[in-house]
Amino acid sequence: MALELVGTLPVSGANVGLAASVGGLTAKVNKLTADLSGLNGAILSEIELTASFPPNPSFLAAFAAAADPTVYALETAWLPSGSLTVNADLVIDLGIIDAQLAIVTPLAADLEMGLDVPGIAGWSYSGSAVGFGRTMQAATANGFATIGPDVQISATIIATESFSSWGSMSQSFDVGDSATVPADPANDHLQFLGMRAGSNWNTGCAQLRILLDAFLGELRGTKSQIENSMQVCLGFDLPDPTLVIDTALSIIADVGIDGLLDNLVNVHADLSGSVTWLQADIDAAVALAAQLNAQLSAGGLCCWRYSGTARGLGEALQIATANGIPGGTGPNTGAYGLVIASTPSNMNAFGSIFLI
Repeated sequence: MALELVGTLPVSGANVGLAASVGGLTAKVNKLTADLSGLNGAILSEIELTASFPPNPSFLAAFAAAADPTVYALETAWLPSGSLTVNADLVIDLGIIDAQLAIVTPLAADLEMGLDVPGIAGWSYSGSAVGFGRTMQAATANGFATIGPDVQISATIIATESFSSWGSMSQSFDVGDSATVPADPANDHLQFLGMRAGSNWNTGCAQLRILLDAFLGELRGTKSQIENSMQVCLGFDLPDPTLVIDTALSIIADVGIDGLLDNLVNVHADLSGSVTWLQADIDAAVALAAQLNAQLSAGGLCCWRYSGTARGLGEALQIATANGIPGGTGPNTGAYGLVIASTPSNMNAFGSIFLI
């Protein structure tokens, strides 16, 4: 059997999936900020356009000509595929989206791997520092749950004397009720929390997975739109001119040129609403990132890795904590602990989002 002391780490060193997810939030904020900048520019253009209304006759004639659906057919019918050049702005936009996808795609894959893994056992502890190993030795002497005493397992053990750091840990990882009341050194309490999927343990990553999966879908959709636009710029996959003409004539017949002009000057209100929504989304993402950074910065977590038999897990921890938590103030000091254990393959998968 082998129990390895990893060291004393902050929450970010244990909940590695949550720490990495902050990078995904940053990518989301960057994209939303760019979207907001684009909308603000559009609003300025609309304000300038509105200020010039009603338009003079020459503008009205030019607009009517531009809205003529037959113009599209005349301008595109002669273009052979690949005869045009790609808009430079589209190339830049695609590069930005690809960079964000490079951040979010592997992060989403890691979250999926770690959160979907089944059959991870866990214990929560509160009491004296020396009692952590002693109670675990009794709890694992005959194995645990469906795992026999001689089955090979892997485990991660975390302990601390800091109630505040343990509270920060509990905000994103289930540690049972050990973070609700300060430890009583005279009352050693070990709680078996059951066999669970990774998502039921790492609750912080489970919540962020929903947000980042939605963001990943948005990025992929935007990438597809940009690539389609680039194809059109190159003269590929142009719409059928007949279809364009029929659709445009139908719209003009319904709203007229005056109606199209009204849409130009009235769209400002819709853009303003979008700005409000985007700003609220940015504020929420920034606030969440700040909250997560505060959790992740809490320190003083003593961490071990274990590899060996199920029965040996408690025995090894009992030896390691006989004099208290390494770097702590003694065996009779109040302490908090967490043990998660499973088969090596399950724990390797869980290692994509948590210290293993």
